Amino acid sequence: MNKSELIEALSKELSFSINATQNILDTILDTITEKLIADENVQIRGFGSFSVKHYDSYIGRQPKT
Repeated sequence: MNKSELIEALSKELSFSINATQNILDTILDTITEKLIADENVQIRGFGSFSVKHYDSYIGRQPKT
């Protein structure tokens, strides 16, 4: 499922217009993104949790060379 399919499904389920549903979903996703950028965890019960993990850099290897 992609974003437009999610918007369409939510629109039908909630009886909202496509534009209103898109604005709601964009607001939710923007808020989650802002919290993750601020190094905060986001937990939505019944849906999932989101967090940013920082990894040390490593030297990559090109197998062809």
